[in-house]
Amino acid sequence: MKKSSCMIILLFLCASIVGCATKTAIKQNNTTPQTVKEETTTPEKKQVSEHPNGWIPGSQKILSRDEEEELKKAAKEKQKEDANKAAQPKTVTANTTGIIVIDAGHQGKGNSSLEPIGPGATTLKPKVAAGTTGVSTKIPEYQLTLTVSMKLKSALIAQGYQVLMIRESHDVNISNKERAEFANNANADLFIRIHANGSNDTTIHGVLTACQTEQNPYCSSQYPSSYRLSQSVVNHMAAFTGAKNRGVWKTDIMTGINWCTVPSTIVEMGFMSNPEEDQQMSNNDYQDKMVQGMVNGINEYMNQR
Repeated sequence: MKKSSCMIILLFLCASIVGCATKTAIKQNNTTPQTVKEETTTPEKKQVSEHPNGWIPGSQKILSRDEEEELKKAAKEKQKEDANKAAQPKTVTANTTGIIVIDAGHQGKGNSSLEPIGPGATTLKPKVAAGTTGVSTKIPEYQLTLTVSMKLKSALIAQGYQVLMIRESHDVNISNKERAEFANNANADLFIRIHANGSNDTTIHGVLTACQTEQNPYCSSQYPSSYRLSQSVVNHMAAFTGAKNRGVWKTDIMTGINWCTVPSTIVEMGFMSNPEEDQQMSNNDYQDKMVQGMVNGINEYMNQR
C-alpha cells in the first residue's frame, strides 16, 4: 500500500514538470515573432532617417533650385507646344461640288475706256485698271494674281470642283463687267476674284476680302451669300498664313461685283506696298498657304449652303 502511494506521487510530479516545460516552450514560441519584428524594423528606421539626401525612398525628391527652373522651363515649352498644336488650322474638305469661276485680277495692259459701274448706272469707271506693282519684288499685280489663280485652280479641281478661268494669260482685254457676266452666264456657284492691295502707307499689311453692302442698288440679293463667302475666305487665309486679318470690306464701287448675279468675293491677298508682305506673296510656300486658306474658306461656305 505504501509502495503504491509512492508511485502515484512520483507520476504526479513527473506530469507537473512536463506541463511546466510545455508552457514555457509555448510562451517562448509566442514571443519570438515579436522579437524578430523589432530587430528587423529598427535598423530600417535608422537608415531612412539618416538618408544623405534627406528624403524618404519612394517619396518626392527635394529638388535643387536649378532643377526646379529646368522643370518650369520644360513645362512652359510643353504648354507652348500644346497651344501651337491647338492653334494649327485644320484642313476643310469639300462635301459637295459645283462650278467656280476664278478671275485673276487685271491683265497685261489696262483699259481706260469707260463702262457703267452697274446695270442701269450712269456712273462710269475704267474697264480694267492697270493694277499695282511690288515695292520690293517689282512684280506687277497682274502677274502675281495669275500665278496664284492657277494654283487655286489646281487645288479646287483636286477637291472635285469644276473650275473656269476668266484668263490664263496676260495678253487679254476683258473688262470688269465682262468678267462678271462670264460668271453669270456660267451659272457659277461662286465667283472668286484674286487681287493684291496697295497703299501710300508702306506699314499697312494684311489680308482682306470685299463684297457688296446690304443696300447695294444693283445686286443686294447676293449680299448674304457673298458676305458669308468673304468672311469664311478671309478668316481661313489669315489662319493659314498668319497674316493680319483685316476682315470684310463692304463696298458698292466695284464694277466686277455690281454686275454679278452669283455669290462673289474679291480676295486682296496682301499689300504689295508693304516690303515684307510683297516678298512673302512672291514666295512659293506662302502662296501655297494662301491657296489652302482660300480652299478652306470655299469648302466651308459650300458645305454650309
